Amino acid sequence: MLGFLVKTYPKISETFVLQEILELQKEPFALDIFSMQRPSDDKLHHAFSSVTAKVYYLTPEFWKIRATVKIHLRFIICHFRTYFSTLAFTLCRPDEGGFGRFCQAVYFAGLVEKKGITHIHAHFASEPAGLAALVAGLSDITFSISAHAKDIYLQNHTCLRRKISLAQFVVTCTEYNRRYLDSINTSKTPVFRLYHGLDCSRVLTENTRTIAASKIPRIISVGRLREKKGFPTLIAACQLLLQAGYEFQCDIVGYGPEREKLERLIAVYGLQNKVRLLGKLTHAELVALYRQSAVFALPCQIGEDGDRDGIPNVLMEAMLFAIPVVSSNVSGIPELVKNNQTGLFTDSKNPQALFVALQRLLDDPGLRRQLGEAGRRCVMSQFSVHQHIGPLKELLASALRHNHCVDSFAAATGEQHG
Repeated sequence: MLGFLVKTYPKISETFVLQEILELQKEPFALDIFSMQRPSDDKLHHAFSSVTAKVYYLTPEFWKIRATVKIHLRFIICHFRTYFSTLAFTLCRPDEGGFGRFCQAVYFAGLVEKKGITHIHAHFASEPAGLAALVAGLSDITFSISAHAKDIYLQNHTCLRRKISLAQFVVTCTEYNRRYLDSINTSKTPVFRLYHGLDCSRVLTENTRTIAASKIPRIISVGRLREKKGFPTLIAACQLLLQAGYEFQCDIVGYGPEREKLERLIAVYGLQNKVRLLGKLTHAELVALYRQSAVFALPCQIGEDGDRDGIPNVLMEAMLFAIPVVSSNVSGIPELVKNNQTGLFTDSKNPQALFVALQRLLDDPGLRRQLGEAGRRCVMSQFSVHQHIGPLKELLASALRHNHCVDSFAAATGEQHG
């Protein structure tokens, strides 16, 4: 039985996690989902209704006192040394959750034993990987990590290195990430690059409501409203488009801590009638926007704290709909977008450069068509989820059989890990 651990489930912004669950249950894997906290999204994608795995929440309101006390007593009696060494470890590391995380781990370990879980796959190398490591130690099972973006780059190297060393394997969604993780990994744990990919047929056939076609070109952008997405650069570029006399509509889809800052910026630039912050949309609503958009712009950047993207799934989705994309030469994005071939690059934090790229596309329908079609071919030929889910299934199946994961990966892909 496989335990699939995430920080929050379901979560509207983590479509790659949803997609992976949907693919894994096709195997079918015997799969249970464990979420460290309750969801807060008021909207969800329709595809969540297709998830058949049972979901368990590891939050205190689900801890029945009598049952929890019994779990602790059982671990004290049966795993005395492990129980107290784990308790000492967490008490010495309050930055990783402290005593509360220890109690969560013991509760989770009780569920692991009850459900017959023999391997945990933790999405994100931050809190979920830390919890998985504790539970694996308490229950004498294995775990693996799927690492993505800020969970890599905002984490202390010593902490990240420890989690990697304890894991059976690590997968990450870009070659850029893989090289970085390999550079700090001092253990024998293999790190593999596996792109998320897209379920192209599902995305293209998403049932949507028809929205009115825009009479002016629509620029669309999608992402969490965070520094690393570069939305202030996009808004400043839109001001330059307005000053140059261009007719356009810019729609930014997403939510996050920078919303008020972006609203103020839109007001300062006088763009209230040109730039809209649309907040959360379901995937069907987003697909409807894709079908009416002329350009997709996402000027990603490395944040002041070091946070950065991997390969945003929304770039792949836009390319799948043959929308020409403009982005930045940051992190793993060049693994998807090839400048002047499948999209355009601009310098991050450079509104003038982004303005020039948007200007090129708005002025040249032929270039939009050429880049859009090339982008679509690229996604369908190189970034289909079915090309990348197979090796992950092999790794997880090997872990469940307690075989050596590297051999299975090599057999599945014909490649060696980095």
